[in-house]
Amino acid sequence: MIFTFELMHTKEQPQLLNSNDNMNWHKAAKIKKILRNLGAREAWVYLANHEPTEPFSPSKRVNVLVRVYSPTKRRLDPLNLWPTVKPLEDGMTDAGLWIDDNHNVIEHHDFSYGGLSGTKAFKIEIEVVEV
Repeated sequence: MIFTFELMHTKEQPQLLNSNDNMNWHKAAKIKKILRNLGAREAWVYLANHEPTEPFSPSKRVNVLVRVYSPTKRRLDPLNLWPTVKPLEDGMTDAGLWIDDNHNVIEHHDFSYGGLSGTKAFKIEIEVVEV
């Protein structure tokens, strides 16, 4: 299953968190809340439109593959966007996609560059693959 998120990142409307940012904690908390709700909503939509299954758990583990698509040709270090991906995954936990996003459930995380997004937004794809 693949979840796709298109996130604008402007000074007026920041939607990405970068591990190199030095953002005010209050501003970062607002963005995390938005991202967590977005992750939950996408997971709820997926779960509502597919056959009911048990949530992923230590007996039903997954790998998570994250692909980051940039709106520009500037150099990008995909792993620096883990602070954006973490609240998205927390939202998926809230929605019941998995019982927790710890190492007992998510065996492996992989971050890679996917190319250009083709829009003015960053695109983040989170692919969940059962092990």
